[in-house]
Amino acid sequence: MGAQHAYGETSMLSQQDHLLVMNKLAKRIRKTFPQKILIGDIPVNDQEYECLIEYLRVKCQYILRTGKLILDDPVFAVALVQIGIRHYDGSFWNHVARELGMKTINAQQQNRIGESFTSILQYYNKVMVDKNERVVNILMHGFVSDQYAYDFFEFLFKYYNYDLERDLDRNTKDMMDSLMDIARRSTNKGRNYLLVRQTAHALTVNNRGGRIRIRRFLRLIDRAFWDQHTPANPTSRLTILFNKWVEESEEFKTQFRRYRASGGWGRGKKNFSSPYFHCHFHTTAFELKLPSQIIPLDEPKNVHWTIRIGDRPPITINADMFPTIIGMKTVEQMCSIRTEDLFEPYTIELHCEGERLRLFKLKKDCIRFFDKSGDFLWTDNNLPRGEVYAFTRPDDIPLSEGLVDSERTGGLLRSCFDFEVGDIVRLPDGQAISVGQKIEEGLLDRNRCPGAECIHMDEKIPIYSAPPGVLIKIPKNRSVGTSIAVNGKRFRLFDEEVISIDLHDRSGNTGYMFNLGKYGCSEDGIYELIIDVPNERKERRWPFALIRGFQHEFEDAPYLFQKRGTIRFPEHLSIEPAESDMRKNSDANSFNFEISPELGQIRFAITSNPSIKLSFEVPVLRWRFGDGDWQAEKPEDLWHSELPHYLYVNFPSDRVSFWMDEEDTDQVDGREYKIGFRKMKEVHLFEGDMTRVRSWLGGERVLRRGYLELGNRSIEFLRIITRSMAASCLLKGLFQEGRIEGELNITGKSRYCVDVVKADTNETLAEKLPLADGKFSIPYDAGSGKYRVMVYEEEEDDSGFGLSDYRLIGTFEQQLTNPFDLRGRTLRIRSVKKGEESIFQLRLSKPYEIRNLAKYPGKGNRYKGELTVSQSKLPPVEVMVEFPDLGQLQYAYLLFFDGYDYVEFLYDSNQKLLVESEIPGLSRAVRYRRYESLYPEDYVFVLEFKD
Repeated sequence: MGAQHAYGETSMLSQQDHLLVMNKLAKRIRKTFPQKILIGDIPVNDQEYECLIEYLRVKCQYILRTGKLILDDPVFAVALVQIGIRHYDGSFWNHVARELGMKTINAQQQNRIGESFTSILQYYNKVMVDKNERVVNILMHGFVSDQYAYDFFEFLFKYYNYDLERDLDRNTKDMMDSLMDIARRSTNKGRNYLLVRQTAHALTVNNRGGRIRIRRFLRLIDRAFWDQHTPANPTSRLTILFNKWVEESEEFKTQFRRYRASGGWGRGKKNFSSPYFHCHFHTTAFELKLPSQIIPLDEPKNVHWTIRIGDRPPITINADMFPTIIGMKTVEQMCSIRTEDLFEPYTIELHCEGERLRLFKLKKDCIRFFDKSGDFLWTDNNLPRGEVYAFTRPDDIPLSEGLVDSERTGGLLRSCFDFEVGDIVRLPDGQAISVGQKIEEGLLDRNRCPGAECIHMDEKIPIYSAPPGVLIKIPKNRSVGTSIAVNGKRFRLFDEEVISIDLHDRSGNTGYMFNLGKYGCSEDGIYELIIDVPNERKERRWPFALIRGFQHEFEDAPYLFQKRGTIRFPEHLSIEPAESDMRKNSDANSFNFEISPELGQIRFAITSNPSIKLSFEVPVLRWRFGDGDWQAEKPEDLWHSELPHYLYVNFPSDRVSFWMDEEDTDQVDGREYKIGFRKMKEVHLFEGDMTRVRSWLGGERVLRRGYLELGNRSIEFLRIITRSMAASCLLKGLFQEGRIEGELNITGKSRYCVDVVKADTNETLAEKLPLADGKFSIPYDAGSGKYRVMVYEEEEDDSGFGLSDYRLIGTFEQQLTNPFDLRGRTLRIRSVKKGEESIFQLRLSKPYEIRNLAKYPGKGNRYKGELTVSQSKLPPVEVMVEFPDLGQLQYAYLLFFDGYDYVEFLYDSNQKLLVESEIPGLSRAVRYRRYESLYPEDYVFVLEFKD
C-alpha cells in the first residue's frame, strides 16, 4: 500500500531563495554525511528536494557527457537515495529519468551513475550489500520507500498484536533476535512478505540501528493503540507516514474496534507468560492456566504440555497453535485442579519434537493469594495494596491488620484483605510478607496520615488516625523481659496479644507485632513509645500524635503549574490556620491558599487543643535552574544555548526523570532520550544533570518538548527552541518623525538582520540591516504601498575567517500600520501575562482574534472590536482594546461588554480559555482554583497583527 510524501514546506523557490537553501543544505549534508550509517537518515524537506534534483541534473549531465565517475560528492549520493525514498515502487531508473527530464536512461548510463554512487560509498567507507548491486545499495540506504512504508508498519503491527499480545514488556532480547532473523530474510516470502528487500538489506548491514528503529516504531504503535496518541505536527518522513497509516490501516482499526467491543479500555493488567492458578470465587473452583507460548519454528511438531503435581505421574495436554510473525504460537489452555492439590508443588513443561522448550515451577505453599479478578498473585517479594484474597487449609489462619473477613468455603478458608502499603501478613507457617515495601522496625504505616506531621517540642512527628501497630525485631530469648512504655506507663511485651513472625534474615532475630490501642493509647494527644530490651543499648523511641478519624485532602492535587490550592478536612474537625491570609470556605471545612515558589508547607492548630500544631506538605511541583530561584509556574520557552547544566525538582515522589520527545526523527543513533534524577538527602529533592540533553538538540525542528516523569505521571515541562523562526512582523508608519519602524516577533536568541524591499518595484530600501531588540527603523518613503521584509539569522560560516553567513527565516509582505489609527485591523491574542515584564504567561488553548477594530469615543488609545475564535461558530463578543503605549503595540488591555459596561474576562485555568462567567453550581473552592479575573491593572494581553 503506497503513501504520498509531504514532509516539509512546499513552494516554488525564487532563484535567490534556491541558492540560499541549496548552500545551507549542501553544508549540512557534507557535515553529517560521514556520521550517518544510512544516507537516508539525513532529513530532506520538499523545498530542499527541489534543489537536490537541480543539482543532480547538472552532475548527471557531466557524467553522461564525459563518462567520468564522481568519487567524492555526498550531495549527489543523497539525491539518488531521496529519489528511491520518494518514488521507488518496484522500479527505480524510470523515476530517475523523469526527475532528470529524460525519456529513458539506458543500461550503460545506469551503470555510470550507479558506479559513481558506489565510488562515493567506498570513499566514505559506507555500508553496502555488494559493490555490484548498485540499485540495491541505493534503496538499502533509504531503509524503506514511501510506497512500501505502510507494509513495514503492518509487519510491525502484526508482530505487536499477535506475538507480543500488545504488551511491550514481552519484547525481550530473544523475541527481538527472532524478529530480526525473520526481517533480515531477503526472500520477501513467508512471514516477512510485507517487507521489501531494501528493508531486509538495511537491517542486515545495520543490525543495531535497525533494532533501535524497530523498537521506536513499536513504542509509537503501542501509544497509538492504548492512548490514541500519535506524534503531533511531525516533520520527519517516516513519522508523517506512520500517522497516516494509523488513520488508514484497516487492520489497526479492526483490532482496535475488536478490543473496545470486548469491553477493554486502557492498558489493563499485563498478560501472564508463566502458568498460573485462577480461581472462580462463586464456586471456589480452581484451574491451572497455560498461557500462550512462542515457538520460533516454521512447522513445529508434537507440541504438548506436561503437568506434574507433587510426585504423581505427569498429565499430558496437546497444544493447539497458530502462526505469528516469528514462528508458531500455542493457544492458551487450562486444566482443572482439585482443591486438595492447590498447595502442592507443580512442575510444568512445554515439549516440541521430543525436546523440552520451557520449564516452569510453582512451589509448594501453605497459602495461595489471588487478586479480585481471581488471578494468582506471586508472593516472592511482596503483595500489592488494595483488595486481595487468600486460600488456606481450614485451620490455617493468616494474621494481619489488613484482614477484613474470613469464611470457610469449599473445604478451605477464604480470607479477604484490604491492604495498605506497609501492612505485614503473618502466614500460617510463621513466615511474613509485606505490602509494597520491606519489613522495617518501628511504627507501621497503617492509619498513618501521609504528608501530615505534628510539631511537638520543635520535633516533627507522624500523625495517626487510629492507634498504630508496631513491629520490633529482637532475639527470641529476650522477648520475655522486654517492656513497653507509653507516655511513661510501663507494660510487659506479652501483657496483650502479640504476633510473632519468622524474619529469616542474618540477624537471627524474631519479629513481634502488636497494636498500641491495647497498651493505653486511646485518647487524642501526643504519645511517646519507648521499647526497653534487656541487655541492649539500641534506642527504640517512637513519638507520634493520635487524632482519631483525622483526614486531610488537597483538592485537585498535585499542583502542577497552578496558582491556587485548597485543603479539606472532615466536617467534625475544628481546625484553624496559622497563616492569616488563608481563608475558610463557607460551604465546606476547607481552606484556600495561594501557591508560591516559597510555599512548602502550611500549618494549622486544633481549635480544642492549640498545643497540637499540624504541618502539611503541599503537593506542588517546584523547580529551579542551577542556583537560581525556586519557581512554581511553567518555564517560558528556552533558547537551546540557555539550557541549564542542572535542573532541580522538588516534588513528593519516589523518582523523577526528564525525557524528550524523540518520536519525530528518522535518524537512529542509539541514544535513549531520557535521564534519571539523583535523589538528594533533602526530602523530595532531586537533581538532574542536563549536560546530555544538549547533545539531543538538533536544528531539524524549531521546537523540542521536554517532559518530567514524576513517579507514574508525565507532564510537559519545557519547550526548547533549537533554531530561529520569524513568527510575525509589524510595520509602523511614524509619519511625523519621517520614518518606518519594524517590530518582529522571533523565536530564538541569535543575531538577526532584515532586507526591506518595495513590493511593487523590488527597489531595495535596506539590506542586512541589524535588529535591536527585534526592531529596526528606516526613512519613510511616501510613495510606497506594500513592503517586503526578509528576515535572516546571522551565522559564522565555515571559513574560519569570521565571515557571516545568512539564513532566511521568514518573509513578510504588508502595508504600513499607523499606530494612531488602527481601524479595521485584526489582532491575534498570543498569551496573557501578569505585567509586561513577567517571564511567565497564561497560555490559551484556542486561537483568539480581535476583528473589525473601530475607534472608541473619547480620549486614549481605545478601540471597540469583536473577539472571535478562528474557524469556530461561536458568536463574536464585543470587546474594548486599550493600548497603554503606542510604542509597544504588542501589549494591550482587554475588556468585554456584558450588556451594561465593559468588564474584565475570567481565565479558566482548567480549559485555558477566556470566559465571561463561572460555571454555575461549582463550590467556592473549585471556583477559587479554576478562575482568575484578568484585571487591566494586573494583566496585559500579548498581541500580534494578523494582516
